[in-house]
Amino acid sequence: MAVGFLYGQALPAQYTDARAVDPLVASIRDRIDISEDPSLPRWTVSVTLQLNDGTTYSERIPHPTGMMDTPMSDAMVQQKFDGLATEVLGVEKTLRAHQALWEADKLSDMRELLPLLLK
Repeated sequence: MAVGFLYGQALPAQYTDARAVDPLVASIRDRIDISEDPSLPRWTVSVTLQLNDGTTYSERIPHPTGMMDTPMSDAMVQQKFDGLATEVLGVEKTLRAHQALWEADKLSDMRELLPLLLK
């Protein structure tokens, strides 16, 4: 939650040894309390943020992004793919792969994708 709050996402790039010991990440991580609420429906999450002055903000998300009721936009899919694939394939190969994947319906043979998706 701390890296998601700080960096707006929680992909492999946010889970490095350097980030794990980063004082800013640690200071936020150490203030997070997580508890299960069995009364919530499956997939529902409720988050409450309490500021130092006692002000609280709450948000309830009934369906996480990427579910049928809350699909990801093309831009969100692209950002997630890039964030995950770049760690494995590198920037240039990831760019070629995501371009080919968006146009997969134009390929004469799906096997053309395989070399783009392997290290």
